[in-house]
Amino acid sequence: MISRLLLVAALQLTLVSRIIAQPTITLSKTIGTAGSESIRDLIVDDDDHLIALGICDSIDRDSSCGYHGGGVDIWLVKMDANGTILWQKCYGGSKDDFAYQIIQTDDSGFLFSGWTYSHDGDVTVNDGSFITWLVKLDSTGSIQWQQGLAEGQPYHLMQLKNKKYLIACYTLNTSIDFPVHYGGGFTEDAWIWILTNAGEKDTSFHYGGSDDDVITEVIELQDGDGQMFGYTESDDHDLEGTTAYGNWDGWILRTDSNGVIKFQNRLGDGSPNVIIGAVSLTDSGFLCAGGTNFTDVLVIRLDSATNKIEDYAYGGSGTDAMLDRLRVHSAVSGKYVIGAVTSSNDGDVGINYGFTDFWFLTVDSNAILVNSKVGGGSKDDFPYSNILINSNTVVQAGWTSSNDFDINDYHGAGDGWFIKVGNFTLAGEITDAKKQISVFPNPFHDQFTISSDNGECLKRATIEIYDTKGTLLLTEKIHASV
Repeated sequence: MISRLLLVAALQLTLVSRIIAQPTITLSKTIGTAGSESIRDLIVDDDDHLIALGICDSIDRDSSCGYHGGGVDIWLVKMDANGTILWQKCYGGSKDDFAYQIIQTDDSGFLFSGWTYSHDGDVTVNDGSFITWLVKLDSTGSIQWQQGLAEGQPYHLMQLKNKKYLIACYTLNTSIDFPVHYGGGFTEDAWIWILTNAGEKDTSFHYGGSDDDVITEVIELQDGDGQMFGYTESDDHDLEGTTAYGNWDGWILRTDSNGVIKFQNRLGDGSPNVIIGAVSLTDSGFLCAGGTNFTDVLVIRLDSATNKIEDYAYGGSGTDAMLDRLRVHSAVSGKYVIGAVTSSNDGDVGINYGFTDFWFLTVDSNAILVNSKVGGGSKDDFPYSNILINSNTVVQAGWTSSNDFDINDYHGAGDGWFIKVGNFTLAGEITDAKKQISVFPNPFHDQFTISSDNGECLKRATIEIYDTKGTLLLTEKIHASV
């Protein structure tokens, strides 16, 4: 008897029928010149334009961008939905200027964060060695105001309901803007700075202990409390009385509107490092994503009191991680899309084009993997940001050094690169009623591997592919060489 595999699509209801689909790249676009460029954050504005914040060097730079010289400038690019550049501008001075995050503000302008070593050009607020640089722009990219935080490193940036701005920073020592530091030299302390709508320094809050403590994301709750997430290595000062599980533990803080800690949790699984990098609100609590020692992407379900319900680690045998502005976004039908970087070509990833690639994951409300999609070329491709465009399209942006596979318009020396992926909420599964065959990844991706301890089974096996109505689409023999 022939052993058979049934390939079945996950159900996706429409008004008239059920459909089968897999995530597909609908747009691949590089931006840059013969010099070096990188997209560090990407958002969609109210008019559906793509706004890319990145860095660029001086080589082959169009003078209309306003490049300031030195090493690298902060680079802002406005594009239409297809990636056609509408305008681009550079910000900075004669030394290195680095971009981190951009948000659209309630007046249809923008606010970006980064850090700079410059003391000239556009930079008018740096009297020391380097600063966290906050720059408010109008809708055309003209500077309206700027603010500097001495010797801080930026992380999460947001506008609050009262129209003020919040930035989560960390610092390695004391400065005029960060006067308290619990640890020794070069350990990270977490800080929250609040700025007025006009950019004036308002209030700051300091959290942590004598080891590394970083806040990576802040959610403003309906009652005005702040729900903060990150990682910690400390067990003293603000962390006194908490239980440490590893080197770095996931760190969760609930604070009132005055910044006072109401309660906090730590998450760990005994691995060397657990880092919470991104969070989305759910109907029943929170869905967190981060990493476990840069080997897997960790997805954690929490209830409304931030108690852990369950967690899952996804990845392969290589490096799989969430970094920088890679986020968790709530999509349709209770699905959540996650951005990551991968060097794996097995396990939950399933394919690798070379070195590091962009990785898109979709999980359901129980944190179970629904599907995965990899994009890239044969060299390094590194994502820094991901966004949700509409109910079934996601964009991931970063940097590429490839000129093949998914990249076909490379300019040289490293380009800013982004790709749109559609149908990311749909997936297929492979089932084997006799449980003689192993398939990974499952749910399947663009490519999958079929294996069995029963060699004769694979020699005689046939794959049958059906749609959700039961119509046979394809019959194919495996022809395994065993």
